[in-house]
Amino acid sequence: MNAPGKETNHETMTEEPTYHYALPLRTKLGGYAILRVLGQDITGYTYLAQDEEEPQRVIIEEYLPDAFAVRDMPTLKVEITPEGTEHFDKGLALFLEESARLTHIDHPAVVGVSRVMRALGTGYRVLQRLDGESLSEIVQTQTGADLRPLLCRLLEGLQAVHEQQGRHGDIRPENIIITKDAEPVLTRFGLTRTFVDACDGTPPLPTPYTPPESLKKNGHPGATADLYALGATFREIILTVVSPQHHGTPLTSIPALQRQYDRDFLQSIDKAMARHEEDRWQSAQEWLDALQQDDTATTSAPAAAKRAESLPGRSRSKRWASCFTTAVRTPRAFSSSSLMFSLPVMQG
Repeated sequence: MNAPGKETNHETMTEEPTYHYALPLRTKLGGYAILRVLGQDITGYTYLAQDEEEPQRVIIEEYLPDAFAVRDMPTLKVEITPEGTEHFDKGLALFLEESARLTHIDHPAVVGVSRVMRALGTGYRVLQRLDGESLSEIVQTQTGADLRPLLCRLLEGLQAVHEQQGRHGDIRPENIIITKDAEPVLTRFGLTRTFVDACDGTPPLPTPYTPPESLKKNGHPGATADLYALGATFREIILTVVSPQHHGTPLTSIPALQRQYDRDFLQSIDKAMARHEEDRWQSAQEWLDALQQDDTATTSAPAAAKRAESLPGRSRSKRWASCFTTAVRTPRAFSSSSLMFSLPVMQG
């Protein structure tokens, strides 16, 4: 599988990927029929499935890390390798725990998980089928958008996750979907993937979204790690407009940004990415409250007035939505190489 964010152009491929241990098409699983394999990553497979009782299609994620297990194709049962039993069992428990938490979250900014199942020797979760594009793709064609409402919406969703004692674990632009209704949605939760990736004993590779504590051998990233990653995501979006060559420079110290964004907004992102956890926002709600308070206090500021003039009569959230609606009005399917669960275009 390609690295996250790298899509495969299937028009230029000579053959489709081979999924050796995926469930065969038309397999019946807990009231769903498998229609096709959408992708694979280190934690397992993702399928498009048809609900046999309702006229809807769903996404099903299966825990089947090929480092620890294979599938006996005649019986379809998962068989754990002798040396992988401990890792498989711990990863499965984490997958089921993470999935169960998600079933208790009902927020538009968090991908919906409707059911968690155990079958064929492993675990499954059933997710809503989203219709849209990843934030990483949209920002390539959109500049100058008012990002504050977008960030606030995602913080609302993240707060809902944290209130369930959960954590996302892999926030980045390609794991945020903007639906055709311009609604941002957190997808592709990554705690299980992080665990499986670390089982070979190699240190995790740093990314722009990785907080320092995640790179420590005995580190225990908490909620502030998600806030760091969300800050890094918005930093990347903002710097796409100007220049990515400001590595390590606080956003508030980049002159080109001062004409486009409120200083308090930029400062809030810098704080989210503080090196030490105690110097960051301590919760999504705290960051959200600060943004909303600052938003009220700065509505008469020159920068806000300038934005208001460009789209008169619209609220901040409506102005933001208008910036992105065009980009997601005609959604397309995601390559299975870029997301744990692909997001096909809804069929009428």
